[in-house]
Amino acid sequence: MSKTLRKYEFKSMAAAQNAVDKLGEEHQHNIVMIGNIGESTKYSVDVLWHGEPNASWDANMIWCAPMGVLIMGASDVEREWIETCKRKHPEFFPEPIEEEDEKD
Repeated sequence: MSKTLRKYEFKSMAAAQNAVDKLGEEHQHNIVMIGNIGESTKYSVDVLWHGEPNASWDANMIWCAPMGVLIMGASDVEREWIETCKRKHPEFFPEPIEEEDEKD
């Protein structure tokens, strides 16, 4: 079964826990309750879904630039997340600017 990484933000820890509880006790997904990041009042959660992401979580899904971001899972999971992020938000992947060679 394939795995899919997605990142989410909820209005509170209680809202995040409620979403996790609705998955039931027998779910096989890896869930990391990250918490509030920096000054954000949102509660961040990462999920490594065993299979496709649960559509009931879509309203809370976020995308962010992948540099310096925790990405759990094997290389194929990481590759899928980055490729999907790049397709949805190409602005997170600016093309490098080549500087002209300095001439003496």
